[in-house]
Amino acid sequence: MRWPGLILLFLVSCAPRELSHDELLAYLADPAHGLVKEEVTGDLKVTLRYRPTDLLVEQEAGERPTRQMVDSLRKKYSGKYYFTLGFSVNDREALHTTGDYGRYSELLQTLSFRLGEYVWLTSPAGDTTELLDYMMDRTFGFASSTNLLMVFDAAEVSPEADFIQIHINEFGFHSGNHIFRFDTDDLMKCPQLTFDLM
Repeated sequence: MRWPGLILLFLVSCAPRELSHDELLAYLADPAHGLVKEEVTGDLKVTLRYRPTDLLVEQEAGERPTRQMVDSLRKKYSGKYYFTLGFSVNDREALHTTGDYGRYSELLQTLSFRLGEYVWLTSPAGDTTELLDYMMDRTFGFASSTNLLMVFDAAEVSPEADFIQIHINEFGFHSGNHIFRFDTDDLMKCPQLTFDLM
């Protein structure tokens, strides 16, 4: 008689929890959950954060979404890995601290049009996945870091992969090459967002 109860408890404990927007951001920012990685080289800090699909759904759905809208947008954004990549120097956008217009212009071109030449994803199964898409957040020097949203096709990664690694090669910030590892269990355990449905 105890086994059905234990199995139900296990299934409930494995089900994704739902958190408010602020709670989810706090969850993502907590290094204990394995969804944010940082490396520092000199004054430059490189930060890679997992971005769950529900944050993209929330952004597109607006303030009072319907259940149908949320389900449709979750389907639209599913099957992808989303990450935000940030570069900062003393809590300022690294792009705007170069002090050299020529270097700034070259970095801007790379971040806007050529990042796929320097970033890719691998898994222990030997999968290599190119950057599917990316977008730089243009804040014109008013943010605390230069940020990009990056997208990878999760279907190209073996479902048995215990972890994925994001490779970022040197492209102009003089920080060297970086490899950020994320355990797939941590990605799958990320809670969902609570939506205030109409």
